[in-house]
Amino acid sequence: MNLIRFLKEKQIYLLLHLLVLIFLTFLFHAMNAGFWVSIFVCIMLFCADILSLGIEFWKKNAFYKQVENMLDSTKQKYLVAGLINVPDFYEGEIFTDSLHLIAKSMNDALERYRIAQDEYREYIETWIHEVKIPISCIALQCENHAFEESSTISGELKRIENDVEQALFYARSFNVEKDYLIREINLNDLVHKALKSNSQALIPCKPEIETNGLNQTVFADPKWLDFILNQILSNSIKYRQGSLKLCFTAFEKGNSIFLEIADNGIGIPKQDINRVFEKGFTGENGRKFAKSTGIGLYLCNTLCQKMNLKLSIRENTAGGTVVSLCFPKDRSHIFFAD
Repeated sequence: MNLIRFLKEKQIYLLLHLLVLIFLTFLFHAMNAGFWVSIFVCIMLFCADILSLGIEFWKKNAFYKQVENMLDSTKQKYLVAGLINVPDFYEGEIFTDSLHLIAKSMNDALERYRIAQDEYREYIETWIHEVKIPISCIALQCENHAFEESSTISGELKRIENDVEQALFYARSFNVEKDYLIREINLNDLVHKALKSNSQALIPCKPEIETNGLNQTVFADPKWLDFILNQILSNSIKYRQGSLKLCFTAFEKGNSIFLEIADNGIGIPKQDINRVFEKGFTGENGRKFAKSTGIGLYLCNTLCQKMNLKLSIRENTAGGTVVSLCFPKDRSHIFFAD
């Protein structure tokens, strides 16, 4: 609180008191009360005014400083209303009452929004589980009754299934803790399971696959890791050029175990590489070469952050892209992140 601005707001009060002092000086002079008596009375009144204004400024300054400090130290600003002590001056009481009303109104709106969001997410999850049934039925029909277009239909079904799965993981990404289970995972098993799951999409690419040092064990949630690896493979297939080359490499470094997936695709432009984990960012490749939603890598990064894993991406020196997953060796470092 600024003292000069405080005094400016009190200028009418000060002007009136100055006029009163001048009037009293003339009154004492007219009453022949004596020069020193009038001076003494004026000084006493002036000191009383200064003391009164000083006490008022001190109270208000202490209160507003408290409010400023709480706003600076609190991330969720709307909680400040419940932390402020009610001051003993009228303006402060009005101010705190107004803050409480505003905070209550906002909390009510947030609660309505949270309930609506939860209901919408539950609806999406239910719809996804329902739509998986006809997808599975069609896939089964294609397996049992093979015909000329079976492989094409199966490939498109796999794309639909991947998109549906992505929607489910996105809906659940805000509440990972409800479906989160740490397991011991062998990287060799993880990679081969992902390759098998994407076999239909990989076969037309005539892939050349290389694996190095995958006999490593890490700790994470298997389901989330499957999804992340499937998304990385999906991008490698989508943005390939010519015959696809994939190299899976695992190694230890310090207190971490790294899994790197390198491909020989079109790569990522330098101006885009630092933004690939942003929600909805498609970049130059997404607009030029393939239909992209900008959700896949965002979800992968979000899930890694929730599991305290590190996901990074860089340009491959031999052309293409290298995606790196970093796992802590110590299981105690794996916990659900806020």
